[in-house]
Amino acid sequence: MLLRSRFAKHSPTLLKQKADKIGGQMPIKHEVIEVETHKGINIYNITPQIEKILEETSIQNGQVLVFARHTTTALAINENEVRLLEDVKVHLSKLAPESARYLHNDHW
Repeated sequence: MLLRSRFAKHSPTLLKQKADKIGGQMPIKHEVIEVETHKGINIYNITPQIEKILEETSIQNGQVLVFARHTTTALAINENEVRLLEDVKVHLSKLAPESARYLHNDHW
């Protein structure tokens, strides 16, 4: 998980200059959430891990950026309702069946 301001893409010096112009510091906190995954289509709720990280900071206002570093992973914001999550898994298994051949699975 990465907490970033809208100026985070700039150098630390430029970040401080822009923060000073708008009246304060903009802290950036970087965290990695590791999730042990299993074969097949799975849905993992990482809200508790994100909330714990936020509770451990003194940051009162800001943005949270959550991203996945793997190409076959997706992030979604949705209700944590059991039947909805089952519907999503069923639809994904129809859209991309595990038994199908996928070129990105080929070994060189």
